[in-house]
Amino acid sequence: MIMANRKINFAVAVSPGHVYNIFNYIDQTRIESSTILLVLFYLSKDNQTRSFYSQRIKISDWYDVVEIEVWDRSKGLLEMMKVIFKYKSLVRSIMNLKYDFDTVILGQYNSIYVKNLINKIRFNKIVCLDEGNAVLHHVRERKQLMLEPNNSLLHLILGLDNSEMEKIVYFTSYNFDVLQCDRIVRCLYSYSKNLIGEKQIENGLVYIVGSPYVEDNILEKRNYLRLLNSICEYVDYSSIVYFRHRRELQSNLIDYQQNIDCEIRNVNLPLEIFIQENPSIPQYVVGFYSAALLNIKSILPKHNGVEILSFELEYDDILRNDIVDNIKEVYQSYRDQGVEVISTDSYVSVDTMCKS
Repeated sequence: MIMANRKINFAVAVSPGHVYNIFNYIDQTRIESSTILLVLFYLSKDNQTRSFYSQRIKISDWYDVVEIEVWDRSKGLLEMMKVIFKYKSLVRSIMNLKYDFDTVILGQYNSIYVKNLINKIRFNKIVCLDEGNAVLHHVRERKQLMLEPNNSLLHLILGLDNSEMEKIVYFTSYNFDVLQCDRIVRCLYSYSKNLIGEKQIENGLVYIVGSPYVEDNILEKRNYLRLLNSICEYVDYSSIVYFRHRRELQSNLIDYQQNIDCEIRNVNLPLEIFIQENPSIPQYVVGFYSAALLNIKSILPKHNGVEILSFELEYDDILRNDIVDNIKEVYQSYRDQGVEVISTDSYVSVDTMCKS
């Protein structure tokens, strides 16, 4: 039973990164986790995410913890109906609690599963966590949806409410303009910085943030390989570890390993979390426009000797014209926030060749 003078809060995580951002919000605002009903979303059969939750979420630390399975579109119609039935049942059970939550802390606010859940409960204010670079898209999308709501026929048939919230607080490390009704609270990463502490730097060690640009039809493989080779010529390294993105294909990774003589590592969690939990840190963390670069720069102490480098893509090589402006926006955001962005004319050599 809830005491009359005790405020109950509500938090939603859809990924490991959201869990750490919730920890950062708790640490910065001094909200007690024991007052938070924590909802953990996971895709059907996503055992890696469920394992992460179980290892890092101690149920007794929270008011309550609820896991909700959501539909993976690759699983088919029957699987979708089963999962949505279970999802709606859990949403009803939360609604039946009839709580008036104080603060709602959200990861992946623009997900229909998350938005529908929030539209079914009562609360005082809503706080949106960073979605990596996707937060920039979400802010643009929200401005449009406030003018033209998007409740599709499928959502109506399934009884899912995709309506926008009246007001949002963005807990973020990014710089962007928001609607007049919204506001920004700067994420200071106090929890993550405490975890980092004073770690030993391994000189000459380079971490490359892998990205599924070939798999997502953003770059041809030969052009991605050329950029990777150019990065290796730019930095002074003794060893390289390439951290695979979960969507990257093994066949492509073999080619990368042969071309840049690197170790391929699968860690099944965001690189920024790996760095927080690892006993040492590299001299360089490099990549292109991955959100991990800004996140890692934000959590590392200033002037600690680790170089975070964002290498600019060659825009003429990008296969999808619809995303070029978005990519440029990310790079500009990185420059504005002090991430060193290396332009192509500074690191890409026309003579850089890849092994056949």
